[in-house]
Amino acid sequence: ETNRDHTSAIFKPRIGVVLRTWLDMEYTNDDLYYIRSIIMELSLLSGAEYEVILLVDAKDTELPYPADLDSLKKSLPLELRDLAVFFNSKILEDWYPMIGIHE
Repeated sequence: ETNRDHTSAIFKPRIGVVLRTWLDMEYTNDDLYYIRSIIMELSLLSGAEYEVILLVDAKDTELPYPADLDSLKKSLPLELRDLAVFFNSKILEDWYPMIGIHE
């Protein structure tokens, strides 16, 4: 969508829907059908008002440099790889340093 003088795009805010999972989860066909339906209903049918994010707990696995995440993404079904954000306890400490649970 662009504004009336056609010089720039007008962006609408999006809402993130987070599905939390873990590394090496065995996805069943039912899991994939359910995730596909969420993506279809929230992302596609809403005009991209919602974004589905797969938050993947890597547990105690050391996470590589972000550009090298391809090795971890191979643990996910191909259709979910672009939705994934990986984290572990070390990253949680960095993201939320004031929460005492990490001690």
